[in-house]
Amino acid sequence: MVSIPMLPVLVVQGHDWTCLFFEDRFDGARLLSGYSVGSTKNLVDAQAVIAALQFLMDWTQTEYRPWFNDMILQPLLAKAQ
Repeated sequence: MVSIPMLPVLVVQGHDWTCLFFEDRFDGARLLSGYSVGSTKNLVDAQAVIAALQFLMDWTQTEYRPWFNDMILQPLLAKAQ
C-alpha cells in the first residue's frame, strides 16, 4: 500500500492567502491544519506570500517530486514496457 504525502492547498480569497494541508486516506481526505500565509494588501505581507510560495516550490522539488517519481512515474513506465 502506497502512502500519499500530505498535500498543501493554497486558497486565495481576495487579498488573503491561506495554506491548508490535507491527508489523503482511503475513507476520504482529511484536513490536517491550515494557516494564513499573508496578503497582497501591502508590500510586507506580499513578501510573506512570496516566501511561502518559494518554500512550497522547494518542497515540491525535494519531497514531493522524488516520491512522485518513485511511487507513480517509475511503476507506470515499467508497466508500459
